[in-house]
Amino acid sequence: MHKVLMVQFQVNCIGPGLFIRALPVYCSMDFVNCPVVRCTVHSVEDDPAGQAHSQDGECQCGDYNLAGHVLRVCAFDAQYCYDGRSQRHSVRVPVASPQPGTNCMEVPYIFACKTSCVRGMQRRHINVVFTLETHKNDVIGRQVLSVKICSCPKRDKDRMEKALLESGANPNKQPIQSTSHRPILSPVPVSKIYSLYTSIGGELFGHPN
Repeated sequence: MHKVLMVQFQVNCIGPGLFIRALPVYCSMDFVNCPVVRCTVHSVEDDPAGQAHSQDGECQCGDYNLAGHVLRVCAFDAQYCYDGRSQRHSVRVPVASPQPGTNCMEVPYIFACKTSCVRGMQRRHINVVFTLETHKNDVIGRQVLSVKICSCPKRDKDRMEKALLESGANPNKQPIQSTSHRPILSPVPVSKIYSLYTSIGGELFGHPN
């Protein structure tokens, strides 16, 4: 929480009017339609009177230090968005040309709430859906990253590895995810999909669509 997470994007089509949107969603089908919001304890620090969403369908988080946004970007050109129908908050940044000597662009993300926060995510697993979009919000690429925001990442990692070893599972083998736990997303015509690569710390975790 409040630590910078550098995510690298490699896009095979760079031009004006392209954006990368980051949207947090719940993994479980029981909560996939619920928006990921900040807990009361953290949001009240920026919006004590709860005025950011005092009117239905409207978001004024920009006037209250982004009170409702779990995910933020440390960039002056970041655009914070809100969907009044789904009540989801997201953030997008324009696609920029890679710096000389590199083949990817980096985006510094920050989480403003923990996965374990009460009256917030409440230990529910979340994904961050990265979408490559046009200026008309047409989605032409997508990648998904599983995220856990905690106070002691190393401690939690050691616990998870220990639990895997005790259960007899192979910690180096990637588990097969059931499609029932994936977020419901509208299909995108294959002819319109571009490759969108994502990586953290130089390690590729995404694959071309």
